[in-house]
Amino acid sequence: MAGSGKFMAVWERIFLIAGNVVFFMVFCILAATDDRVHRNAANWRLLVVNLLILAVLCAVSLFAFRGNATECSSEMKVLRSGSLSAFWKRIQAWKHPVIVLLGIYLLLFALQCVFVHFTYFYTGWDVDLVKWRVEGVLEGYSLQDLGGDDYLSICPNNLLVFYVQYLLAKIGELFSLETPYNMCFYASCFCVSASCFFGNLIVRKMTQSGMIRLLYDLTGTVFILFSPWIGIPYSDTYGMLFATVGVWAVCCLERPVLKWPVTAFAALIGYQMKPTCIFPLFAAIILYLPGYLPELRRRWKELMILLLSCLVFWGAAQGIVFLVQYNLSFRLDPEQKLPVNHYIMMGLNTDTSGGFSAEDRNFAVSIPTYEEKKRLTWEEIAFRWEQMTASQKKEHYLTKLIYIMNNGTFSWGDEGVFFFSVPEHDNSLNDVYREVFYPEGKYFTFYCELAQIIWLQILLGIVLLFLDLKNQTFQKAFLVIVLCGLLTFLMLFEARARYLILYSPAFLILSLHGYEGLFSRILRRCTRGKAS
Repeated sequence: MAGSGKFMAVWERIFLIAGNVVFFMVFCILAATDDRVHRNAANWRLLVVNLLILAVLCAVSLFAFRGNATECSSEMKVLRSGSLSAFWKRIQAWKHPVIVLLGIYLLLFALQCVFVHFTYFYTGWDVDLVKWRVEGVLEGYSLQDLGGDDYLSICPNNLLVFYVQYLLAKIGELFSLETPYNMCFYASCFCVSASCFFGNLIVRKMTQSGMIRLLYDLTGTVFILFSPWIGIPYSDTYGMLFATVGVWAVCCLERPVLKWPVTAFAALIGYQMKPTCIFPLFAAIILYLPGYLPELRRRWKELMILLLSCLVFWGAAQGIVFLVQYNLSFRLDPEQKLPVNHYIMMGLNTDTSGGFSAEDRNFAVSIPTYEEKKRLTWEEIAFRWEQMTASQKKEHYLTKLIYIMNNGTFSWGDEGVFFFSVPEHDNSLNDVYREVFYPEGKYFTFYCELAQIIWLQILLGIVLLFLDLKNQTFQKAFLVIVLCGLLTFLMLFEARARYLILYSPAFLILSLHGYEGLFSRILRRCTRGKAS
């Protein structure tokens, strides 16, 4: 038992250190690059701002420590009086911090909806097609009439997104909304807000530090909750909720009978929304399984709950695919589906830095059968790989890494506006919005630089994990595996900065672990100084 515990501690530490090294290298690469996306300032200039912010945070943590020490001593004097002690305990009993927190996030969600309603514009590759076809189906057309059967057969990963938006638009009709599809925007806001709420629950469990919790609240609100991406009703925002619930289940749920069903649900149902939702389940298995096997006799029930949960929700996910086809009266054509290696091929496209390529897509779509698609795509992958020298491969993956990671806006403005028409809103809020978030806006460069400062500050916090490798090692190692898995996925397959949105709460939480380690060191040094 003790030996197993020591082995698990070493196992977790290995992943934590390895992940810390990976993010340190990424941070150094970003600091050295001069690549800028809609920014005037180079990263090294912004890093100066980051270091100043870090100095301020350290000063505040020192001040908070001294303030807490004074407050605690005075509070103890008050609590020594019997009547006040009883009164204080009664007040504590009536506190419901999670309910208060829920109320705050509901208010933020309402503000998001107002914000989106008066300012939104559409962006994203497939959002316009989904919107047009959803509205067409509501008007009585079939998916075949709208070409939706071919579209979903080529990209079946959009099937659940499409069906969810169809149901949301139907709800919008029931509420007699002028534009029923607007329910899809409000749902996008809800998913982002709920994700930040679950992230807050993780932070509450991770630390009692009011400063760390405040940093999550402030950064999450500015950087995630009111990012312009909240108005994009697509798999990135919808999938964020599944990804964050998966992380929350592993980090916060103690009982296996709750932990594993929720984790499997978030991963395997979420996979139908966005494939990268699977990573929390993978990371949990990587960390837990070596501890389960040596103690199989004692923990076989937990292992069975995990296996059964995965089987049930995998089956449910397949059932959803068939249910959607039945309800929408069409069938996916398996011969049109793009194989997985298609995305590896795009990841090797040097012209697009491993990003989306219309030529690669047209090449794959033009091949008539699925097996032939796979075969010819593997041949193209082999050809591209052999054509590149070792130095070209190094340059390609370095360029690809920068393309993925060097954008605090998650590629806002680079994804483009791919719609036949852009809704116009005649109000002062929208006028401000256009100046800040439209690429041609007066303050768009400022927005991009602010987002990059926050993003670099988050990555700097992850680098600081090395300051405390002993406390909460499991949670840190788990988050490191999830985010390194995401980065590996993007380096191997099609690269897009916006695919990081899904795990933006996880990035922030892992970063705050690093900052807490730094503040704890300051606290220990202050304590030693007072003792001496």
